[in-house]
Amino acid sequence: MVKYSEDTIREVCTLRRKGLSYTNIGRRLGLSRGQALGLVYKHLLKINRHSYYKRSTATESIHDRDTRPSVPFVPGLSDTLWYKLKKKEG
Repeated sequence: MVKYSEDTIREVCTLRRKGLSYTNIGRRLGLSRGQALGLVYKHLLKINRHSYYKRSTATESIHDRDTRPSVPFVPGLSDTLWYKLKKKEG
């Protein structure tokens, strides 16, 4: 993980407030577009990506599997983590 200086972070946030694109910010400061975007999200917008995109553990998905909704059987589809498919009876 790269540590950025406070000056770099402040400059990225200032340039973004002025309306520059992430690509142009990166070119000016020697960063990639993704690095500039990440700094803005983390320091200017204060978005913690780990809280939004955390994964559930394998045990959680196994235990709640029977409580998920079921859909009628559709040829070509298979059982997924979202739905438990059953063959149509009758």
